[in-house]
Amino acid sequence: MSALETTCQEKGIDFTAYNNHIRCMAHVINLAAQDALSSLKVGYVESEDEILNQNKEIVDVIPKLRKLVVKILASSQR
Repeated sequence: MSALETTCQEKGIDFTAYNNHIRCMAHVINLAAQDALSSLKVGYVESEDEILNQNKEIVDVIPKLRKLVVKILASSQR
């Protein structure tokens, strides 16, 4: 923090180590991932047909996802 304070002062930026802090990058990434995952949650459905009948875009994506999963499972790097 003191090195950052020195660099900022040299460039005329008002920054002091005492009044500021740097957040942990891993924590910031975790918070962003948790927020993204919470927006993806969906309600319970009885069958796949219920999902497919709701959205045309989903119908187009599912075959592509299945192909991707097959390729990942067949990959030696998995």
